Amino acid sequence: MKKVLQFGFALMIMAFNLNAQAIDSPTALLKANIQKTGGAKWDSLKTLIRTGTISITTPGGIFDGSLVVKSQYPGYEAVDASLMGGMYTVRQVATPTGGYVDSPDGTEEDAEAIGDTYPTTEAELLADTSAVLSLAEETIAETAYYVLSVTKAEKVNKRYYNKETLLCDKVVNSEGITNTFSDYKLIGGLLFSHVSVSSGEMDRTTTLTSIELNPVFDEKTFE
Repeated sequence: MKKVLQFGFALMIMAFNLNAQAIDSPTALLKANIQKTGGAKWDSLKTLIRTGTISITTPGGIFDGSLVVKSQYPGYEAVDASLMGGMYTVRQVATPTGGYVDSPDGTEEDAEAIGDTYPTTEAELLADTSAVLSLAEETIAETAYYVLSVTKAEKVNKRYYNKETLLCDKVVNSEGITNTFSDYKLIGGLLFSHVSVSSGEMDRTTTLTSIELNPVFDEKTFE
């Protein structure tokens, strides 16, 4: 019995060491995260609806509202936000060739509003040959992280992946704005963060209340 226990313990150590050694490059980290959050199941996700609430804290007060994000891969996204009981509404649309923002202030075209090709940032980064990636390690408040630095167009974003879970806990962009991600839940075999907090000049908390996988959209969804 003692030999069996020793053998089992040795296997556990080997598995731990293999896992630790596997995360030795940006590519390995991104692939490990994709595997952790759903693996090949991401390939079958073609459309997505995320519904939730949004709370924005500004010097002028706190504004609460609702949010609906519709995505179709590759390249399309429509975001509809409503604040102050519907008194202020914003619609943002991204397509493969650009998009626009429609608000009470008017409609503004945005040639850089290109929808995501893939449903995860990690898959986007693996496919993005223009981004320079580097990997480091850091411990913050006794939590160990893999830190992925993403340099693109002379801007550097840092993505912090919890070493234990391999999930992205936060992103700090080149302007010093921090976005945290928490409350990961399985939906149809895919892990989604349900709470995100953006901290900067304005603090914004988004809480997802429902996620629908592969809904059918009509032709006017992204107009």
